Amino acid sequence: MMFPETTTTQTPLQPEVRNALVDAAASLFARGGARGATARAIGTAATAPVSAINYYFGSKEALLIEAARQTQRADAAWLEEEARQVRALETEPALLSDWFAALCLHRAVARRDSTLIAADTALQAARSDAFADIARDWDTATTGFFAEVMPLFGISQEKASMFADFFTAVPLMVPSASGTATSAWVISTARYLAGTAQGRWHDAAPWRERIERMASAADKQRADRGAVPDTPTAQRILDGATRVLIRDGAAALTHRAISEEAGVALSATTRLFDGRDAILRATFERIYLGFVREIEEQRPALPPASQSMDDFVESMSEPLDRADGQIRPELTAMEETFLAARRDPELSGLMLHLAATRGTTSAGLMASLKSPRAPTRTDAFLMSICAFGMMRSLRCAPPERRRTISRERLRARLAVLFSEEPGAV
Repeated sequence: MMFPETTTTQTPLQPEVRNALVDAAASLFARGGARGATARAIGTAATAPVSAINYYFGSKEALLIEAARQTQRADAAWLEEEARQVRALETEPALLSDWFAALCLHRAVARRDSTLIAADTALQAARSDAFADIARDWDTATTGFFAEVMPLFGISQEKASMFADFFTAVPLMVPSASGTATSAWVISTARYLAGTAQGRWHDAAPWRERIERMASAADKQRADRGAVPDTPTAQRILDGATRVLIRDGAAALTHRAISEEAGVALSATTRLFDGRDAILRATFERIYLGFVREIEEQRPALPPASQSMDDFVESMSEPLDRADGQIRPELTAMEETFLAARRDPELSGLMLHLAATRGTTSAGLMASLKSPRAPTRTDAFLMSICAFGMMRSLRCAPPERRRTISRERLRARLAVLFSEEPGAV
């Protein structure tokens, strides 16, 4: 088979070569992101010369956009078929936990590449209008699916948004190696969410206890890693790492790139952090602790059960908002960290450590929420996970709508967990 080596070659287009390039690009996009999917690696995987990428697509970026688009269409078709099958069943509320856990587990394991490409497409949306269009269609298909299906199980459309957020986030926030740990994590959290949404606290309790055990173990392992070095040089390095994550993604996070960005000697970076795992862990920890301090500084000393739902929405949202409606860059860095840990089996341990931290940020504030039952750490944990799922919707929304959407979705999450309608006080 002949391939064009220059732009003047008139070899006819060959569909099998084009398809091989798209398949290879999608696989590498899932494993390494837009930056990690190099033209040379794509050509090798597709058994085609690098020049074939320009010949068939014009550029590597155009090829990755096509790979993302085809993955999005396949994902939408899967959800459409799933909706068709649900409509054909005699659904009842008692089936919700089984169905939703199976759906999330399938997404986490069987459709792992789709999950990773969807997450990276949302991050690339800030850098490319073409990726933004795909991310928007992905979000529309996902939220539309749950808005249609959840009422069949007795869950209102207003509450359906939290299930969409959870479905988006949890398959991303699991250990990268499949197996018992992944299955236990996804099934436990999915069942707990479904049970609490239906007010079935007794049925949900065993799943909450399992989540607590996993989170406690992850927290202990996280604590055993030790504190982030508290020196001016270490802080400069982590500042540089955060900027690299936001601008270029986790694939660009090398000792050399960080040293150049931070303006410190390469030897200092390698001495303080012995690898990418250590840098990612320390960067996440520093950003996370910054959010904790920010929330605590803006939160008055509130007695338990003192805030209405609307009060709580404001107290949780205010520290995380930007007045111009833009998504805070620190959140982008945290998303990049989760995505890197999901992709790399070497970072599997980091995945649950990162996920376990998410509930702590809001747990203190949740104690002040007036609700039919006392909030638990697991509730705060679940809300924080869903906040990451919501990020895709926010990235697809106009900046002037983001603050409103974030508040609406937070109210919906509270309504799911505490059996209140959105906006109830």
